[in-house]
Amino acid sequence: MIITIGRQFGSYGSKVGRKLADQLDIPYYDKNMIDHVADKLGFSPEYVKQVEEKPTSSFLFNMAMYSYGGINSNGMLPAELRVSTAQTEFILEKASSGKGVFVGRCADYLLKGRDDVL
Repeated sequence: MIITIGRQFGSYGSKVGRKLADQLDIPYYDKNMIDHVADKLGFSPEYVKQVEEKPTSSFLFNMAMYSYGGINSNGMLPAELRVSTAQTEFILEKASSGKGVFVGRCADYLLKGRDDVL
């Protein structure tokens, strides 16, 4: 069973997600994605969080930028796109186990076509 929870600040989505994961005894993914992405990209967790919170760092915005040649002058993808891509890969990898609670980070969009997602 995979559960995705979209949330906004103050909505208690993280608390609800944590309780669900604990009661169902399945993995919980929220801010722990930041540490994984930071390790993978060699960024500090603080930097990943800062990049993630920028208005232009949404998954959909970054994918649109990438499709229009979003590679910067040094031949690398911008940090925002690298963070979004790493988070996407993390969510898809963890969802392949078929269980978990995912809070935010466009997990609902990324996993929407699956039959095992609530």
